[in-house]
Amino acid sequence: MILTPGQLNRRAELYYQLGAMITAGVPLMQALQMAGSNSSLRSSRKAISQLLEHLRNGLNFSDSMVR
Repeated sequence: MILTPGQLNRRAELYYQLGAMITAGVPLMQALQMAGSNSSLRSSRKAISQLLEHLRNGLNFSDSMVR
């Protein structure tokens, strides 16, 4: 799988925003929901939605990211 610079930038923005929210004390699930509704992360909504679904089904964060 080849990623374009734009895809890498969007992924970096998602990780940055999640990290900032978690550092501020926002729980992971809530941070993901907030990131999913952020218009600047619009292209990541499907991935965020799938990640949330995996977490709700009992997978841990690492396993959810792998899937």
